[in-house]
Amino acid sequence: MKIRHLESCFFLLIFVLLAAASPAQADVEPFCSLVSEPNVTYVEPGDVFTVTVSIDPHSVEVCGLQYNVSFDPDAFEVMSLSPGPFLSQDGQMTFIVPPQIGPEIGEVLYAETRCAQTGVSEPGVVSTIEFKVKDQFSSHGVKEFALNEVIIVDSNLLTAGHELSNGTVVLLSSSVSNFTANVTEGEAPLIVGFTDTSLNAVSWSWDLDGDDLVDSYVRNPEYTYAEPGEYLVSLTATNELGTSDTVTETITVYGAPAAGFTSSVTEGEAPLTVGFTDTSTNAVSWSWDLDGDGVADSEIQNPEYTYTEPGDYIVSLAVENELGTSDTTTEAITVYGVPVADFTSSVIEGEAPLKVLFTDASTNAVSWSWDFDGVADSELQNPEYTYTEPGDYIVSLTIENELGTSDTITEAITVYGVPVVGFTSSVIEGEAPLTVGFIDTSLNAVSWSWDLDGDGSVDSSVRNPEYTYTEPGEYLVSLTAENELGTSDKATETITVYGIPAAGFTSSVIEGKAPLTVGFIDTSLNAVSWSWDLDGDGSVDSSVRNPEHTYTEPGEYLVSLAAENELGTSDKATETITVYGVPVADFTSSVIEGEVPLTVGFTDASTNAVSWSWDFDGDGAVDSNVQNPEYTYTEPGEYLVYLTAANELGTNDTTTETITVYSILVSDFSPSITEGEVPLTVVFTDSSTNAVSWSWDFDGDGEVDSYVPNPEYTYTEPGEYTVSLNVTNELGTIDTSREFITIYGIPVAGFTASVVEGENPLTVKFTDTSMNAVSWSWDFEGDGFVDSNVRNPEYTYTESGKYTVSLTVENEPGTIDTATQTIKVKSSSVPEPPVINSVDLFPASTTPGNTVDVSVDVTGKVGVIEVTAGDVSLAKKDGIWKGSIPAPDDLGDYSLLITARDAVGNIAETSVPYHVVRVEGGADITVSPRASDVVAGNSVSTGIKVKNTQNIDDVFKIRINVDGVPASYLADLSGFSWTETDVQLRAGEERTFPLEVEVPAGTAPGYRLFKANVDSETSAVYGFDTGYLIVS
Repeated sequence: MKIRHLESCFFLLIFVLLAAASPAQADVEPFCSLVSEPNVTYVEPGDVFTVTVSIDPHSVEVCGLQYNVSFDPDAFEVMSLSPGPFLSQDGQMTFIVPPQIGPEIGEVLYAETRCAQTGVSEPGVVSTIEFKVKDQFSSHGVKEFALNEVIIVDSNLLTAGHELSNGTVVLLSSSVSNFTANVTEGEAPLIVGFTDTSLNAVSWSWDLDGDDLVDSYVRNPEYTYAEPGEYLVSLTATNELGTSDTVTETITVYGAPAAGFTSSVTEGEAPLTVGFTDTSTNAVSWSWDLDGDGVADSEIQNPEYTYTEPGDYIVSLAVENELGTSDTTTEAITVYGVPVADFTSSVIEGEAPLKVLFTDASTNAVSWSWDFDGVADSELQNPEYTYTEPGDYIVSLTIENELGTSDTITEAITVYGVPVVGFTSSVIEGEAPLTVGFIDTSLNAVSWSWDLDGDGSVDSSVRNPEYTYTEPGEYLVSLTAENELGTSDKATETITVYGIPAAGFTSSVIEGKAPLTVGFIDTSLNAVSWSWDLDGDGSVDSSVRNPEHTYTEPGEYLVSLAAENELGTSDKATETITVYGVPVADFTSSVIEGEVPLTVGFTDASTNAVSWSWDFDGDGAVDSNVQNPEYTYTEPGEYLVYLTAANELGTNDTTTETITVYSILVSDFSPSITEGEVPLTVVFTDSSTNAVSWSWDFDGDGEVDSYVPNPEYTYTEPGEYTVSLNVTNELGTIDTSREFITIYGIPVAGFTASVVEGENPLTVKFTDTSMNAVSWSWDFEGDGFVDSNVRNPEYTYTESGKYTVSLTVENEPGTIDTATQTIKVKSSSVPEPPVINSVDLFPASTTPGNTVDVSVDVTGKVGVIEVTAGDVSLAKKDGIWKGSIPAPDDLGDYSLLITARDAVGNIAETSVPYHVVRVEGGADITVSPRASDVVAGNSVSTGIKVKNTQNIDDVFKIRINVDGVPASYLADLSGFSWTETDVQLRAGEERTFPLEVEVPAGTAPGYRLFKANVDSETSAVYGFDTGYLIVS
């Protein structure tokens, strides 16, 4: 053993002792597990990853340790090393020898001891080492970080035994893509040769035209670019492991220039702005001559130019490509002048007929259109026109140029005529105050003078005045109108104004007894006609000015007078005349007969009455003064009702009516007997009051069985019967009473037995078949004693013999009947009870609410007919009784009772324990051995070791897969004897499951990796390990 640079005296002392020729050893060497991780991971150049060294002392009190981690220095370099918390987990100080790192030989030496005589025994991390993958290395594949030179010292300064587990990574090499092109630009068609300069590449994919499609797989392709453009060439190079890298470069291809352009417009009026759009191809410079003078006016691609003068212009465009090649094209632009309309008139006003000569003064015109008066027109350049009618005329001249662009100018011509006066009035007559609007209808007038009240003076100079006449009368209205030259004319009209009527009259008398004669005197103003309504019925009774009228009927009469003036305008006046009459008493009753209590509503039907006095019970006293009263009669009898009605003058009249009140109807009866056995005769005695007819229903079927007051009826069938009696009084009122009659049947005893003979013990089930029974008494042994009172009992005969079984039944009244039957019981030997050979519970340790499967192996001399687990019945399958029970919801230790019963009733019982716990722990899975050497075309044996570290029994699923393994390292799962299986493991149980792997012939040498996963559907358990085949 080699110790390097130990600097602590205490730590040095320990390792010196360990290095002695014959170090002291414990009688039974302690055992520790030292592990470097990761198990398997994949790294590439430039990756940084961590190797962790951890220990599980397995109860050993570890005081100090030393180990060496070896690695491939060609592929990895150490970045850092950090101590772990294992030896200082209880807070105790430790001494760490400065780590020794040998980058050339690929070793890291680590040593650490506690500064105390005591040790630690909990698992933990000893140290972590950070590695980086070098950019360049000579070999790739599986790389191991091996633990060696390991010394573990316990608290007694003795070395502890150990097992080691080494970490593994898979090192992947990278490819670097690169290439060159013999030319990167030129004119089409352009042929380019590409030369690959990639590193570590074994395949090549070329996209030569930038369309994301592979154009070639050869290493050094050649490609012809037929069309101009920029092409992004990409090369993707892939190494042996399938790792790829991509590089790109641009190839530029040019084409010959072709000049071309479009103009926004090719002709128009000055100023004319034209936009030119280049449509040339393969051009990078532009030279424009926009006015045809041979001088370049613009070098931008899409210029704009404004032509201010009319004319024809030749526009030319010269373009060049990147190589200076040029091409030229031309186009003509035509610019026209804008037309401006103008003219003069020989005269602009005068009297009709008026002749006018028009002279054109327009510019840029090629056509003329004249409108003299909105109707007449001309297309001459200088026309003449005569106006024969007065008026204001707008003369318009519209001209156009070559493009049809137009311009218009106008001028007014005024022609005068002789005035002619006229007007209209909104109304020519009406009541004062009367407002009249006057509308002028004169022709050729420009001023107006109105005399509105006929007094000879001007009242208004507005054209259309309004005037209000406040006094009745006739008024002569005159209008004088003049034209522009002062010539005048005159028109007149009469306006008539009337006064408004006001109706009024007086009466000789306003009230009295019929017949009543009244004289009426008119006092109205401005009235010329009179309409009298003397009785208020809405119709005219007289048209004389002062009428007289006689009222023969009592009542209130609204007299109205409507007075009208000459225009038919009316006014109305009214007055009331009151005429009284003789009262006549009368009334109606809501009902005139009925049962007590009887409420009667009385409705007054009297005429000429203003007060009422009612005597309801004929005792001479007034009971009510309301017009329409209500009264309730509480005693039977005949009552004479009086109504006395009086008018306003106190005159009265009396009328009467009779009210008849009957007693209340009550149905009632009594039966001679209410229950008994068939046949049962019952006498019914009526005890109703105020009844005059009877209807009996004895059997509750809704049909009438008798109409006599006191009938008799015989019941022949058992049952409960509802007897009803309907009685009716003089008014036809019905009342009903009911009684119940119960008829019992005579009991008839009877029963059957499930078996009438057999060997003891003999269990017999008895089934009652009696009729009309309500109680049962069983004597099973014929000894005269009652053994049971249940209706359908069960009895077991344990002694042989002949037994007379009797059943005595009784109905409700106590009538009894008895039936008997003989049971024969033979002697028999008693077989041995069944034997419970084994009971298996899985899981026997489980979680709350989980399902526990039960399997019971039981045998017996007589066939076993029933096996139960607690309250659950099990079913027999393949000779084993099976079923399941739910685990309790509470944690704890439980006992399950297993019961087996044979055909003769023998029972065997046993109890088995099971446990309900809170789940702890997990599952470990290991590929053992992790690495297996195999020659292609042969097979190799390995194993999958699974340990249930939970505190419950569980079912685990083991899967073999290659998820996440790089393509070049995939193992061929088709040669595996199995890739998925379910296993049951008790708590703490560990088992190894053999796995045969056949490697196909022709498999390339190297590492072939696979993964083994374990999980559970019962709890959150998951674990995996990686194994690999070293194929040669």
